[in-house]
Parts: sequence; C-alpha cells; structure tokens
Amino acid sequence: MLDYIRELEKGKNNAKKGIFEFNEFLSWELKGKTFGIIGLGNIGKRVFEIALGFGLNVIYWSRNRKMDYEEKGARYVELDDLIKSSDVIAVHLARNEETEGIINKNRLNLIKKGAVVIIFTSLKLMDISNLIDLLNQGKFTLISDYLDMLPEEEWKKLVQLNNVVAYPPIAFRTKEAIQRQKDLLIDNLVKFSEGNTQNKVN
Repeated sequence: MLDYIRELEKGKNNAKKGIFEFNEFLSWELKGKTFGIIGLGNIGKRVFEIALGFGLNVIYWSRNRKMDYEEKGARYVELDDLIKSSDVIAVHLARNEETEGIINKNRLNLIKKGAVVIIFTSLKLMDISNLIDLLNQGKFTLISDYLDMLPEEEWKKLVQLNNVVAYPPIAFRTKEAIQRQKDLLIDNLVKFSEGNTQNKVN
C-alpha cells in the first residue's frame, strides 16, 4: 500500500536516472482514512494493529464478531457497508465454499472510485469478469500476490493495467520464517518417533 500511494518505484527509477524533481509526485495521507478489513482472523488482526499505528479508522467484517478487537478500536459493520465506505479494503478471508465469490458483481460495484483493494488471498473470492471490467474503467486499484493462481488469459489482462499492482508470493520468504518451518518439521518428527503425534491433519 505504501509503495503504491507514494509511487516509490517511480521515485527510485527517476533517482537512478538523475531526475530529482518532485513536483510530478502528489500522494495522499493514510491518517484519517477509512480502512476496511474483510476477515479478522490471525492475519486480519495483525493488519488491524498496524493500521491503528497509521491513524486509520478501522472497520471490519468477519463471520464472527471479535468483541476484544472492538474494544481496541475496530468497528464492526455489515460487508456491503464496509465495501462502499472504505478508502482502503484489505481482504483476509480463506477461500472455501462459503467465501468463494463473496465479493460478487454487486459488491464490486459498491467500491469507492479511487479506492485501493488489497487481496493477498485467492482472487476467486471475487467475480473475476466484473473485477477486470471495473479495473479497465479505472474505478479503483488492485494490489495482489495471487494473480498467477488465475487462468493465464485472466492474469495477463490484469498485469497490463496501470491500476493493478502485482507481486509474486514473497511475503512468507524470510530467513526467520524458513528457520521456524525447519524447527517445526524436526520437532514433529521427534514427537512422532516418541509416539506423540502433533499438528495432526484430519
């Protein structure tokens, strides 16, 4: 989000070319804007905490209300109300039978003009055909690292648009996270050899 609204990539490229003029840059501040979180699970909760640090007004929708986070400043609203009132929308729902297509054509049309939609989960939560149409019209900006999970003809249409910011899925690639995975694997093997199965998958 910061990379996009501050045009950091453009700024870095200009500086490498020896262009230090700043008048062509005009960003907007996060403080006071409405930040909507769809799905207040473990990741959504952490995003909420970070959003507070930027002075954002956080609203959320989740299948279950999180009263402890409402006490911390998150305000629960219905999904349609969140979509139409947010300046930035962060989607943190897992894809399943209940959530696939949850952001349908009608809900996509509720998104504010000029809003930023961040979805670091399956784009199948959205109506892809209408998503592409609205992005082509320049209605809002999409930031995602899941485009490659779409059929090739769809993600190729998306990555060509100026209001689509695409990343490879690199958020989890840290030295620390990889070490934790290794430690967990070893711990699981040791426990299993001792007859104590943990992290069992049904």
